[in-house]
Amino acid sequence: MAVRNPVDLIALILVIVGGLNWGLVGLFNFDLVAAIFGAGSALSRIVYILVGLAALYTIYYVARSGERSPVDLIALILVIVGGLNWGLVGLFNFDLVAAIFGTLSALSRIVYILVGLAALYTIYYALRSGERHPVRSAERHV
Repeated sequence: MAVRNPVDLIALILVIVGGLNWGLVGLFNFDLVAAIFGAGSALSRIVYILVGLAALYTIYYVARSGERSPVDLIALILVIVGGLNWGLVGLFNFDLVAAIFGTLSALSRIVYILVGLAALYTIYYALRSGERHPVRSAERHV
């Protein structure tokens, strides 16, 4: 999944930021975006909405990208879910994960932590996919 244009890069960064923020919420009940911009402020809501929009774009990004392992796909799905959930928080002040599993319940926290771990993996995935794979490109030309 190579970053082909600036929009790809911005969307990937935003869903990773959203995923890492969910990880912080799950581990420490700490929302870094709210701490920086103010809980419920217009700026934090804008950031959440941008993360949600980036998640929608990332669905397209994943659909058009090439080969990926099952772990890559699971990580991308988790960061997309996390991004969409931030979008719901920004637009409607509605946390779907909390609505399903309970506000900061053990299950909600596990989901948030998994999204955070997936965001960390997605950083690795993005860096790894940016590398050239001479064997793969040679195979394509045969």
